[in-house]
Amino acid sequence: MKSSAIISLHGALKAGCPQYRALALDECHLSLSRPGSIAGSQLASLQEELRSRVRGCAPFSLRLDRLSLLVNEAGTQCFVAAEATGARLASDDGQAYRRLLRAVDGALARHGLARYYEEPRPHVSLGWAPPRAQPALAGVLARQHDTLAPGLHVTEIVCKIGRREHRFRLR
Repeated sequence: MKSSAIISLHGALKAGCPQYRALALDECHLSLSRPGSIAGSQLASLQEELRSRVRGCAPFSLRLDRLSLLVNEAGTQCFVAAEATGARLASDDGQAYRRLLRAVDGALARHGLARYYEEPRPHVSLGWAPPRAQPALAGVLARQHDTLAPGLHVTEIVCKIGRREHRFRLR
């Protein structure tokens, strides 16, 4: 994604909604799991399971073509996201994305964690706000016109547990 477009979008969202909190450019991410908790004794096992399962997954590209508002399951936060919709998942019709998602889901399920959504919406989270800010954010997004450069090349996954990050390259 083009950083100048994201910075401009963050500025417009903050001006239209003071409660909006932008993620730093290096914190914007493609979501592959739901938030969850895991026992410290399972960390090493989860890391090894992820490493093993994603080993066969190839890098892929997504075309981000729509700005959206998403709300977490608890209804406590809404997120501004750039989504990849329909046929714009990738040149392979989204097969590489779905293969990676199944690999991550399998590792999570084996450790008693929730799988990703039944109907996944591939997206990159850009920022968040409390749910009461949805109308203001929606108004700003309605005035945006394809401000994001749509390409995103995915070459690794990051498993973030607490403050620790574990990176796994796709091959």
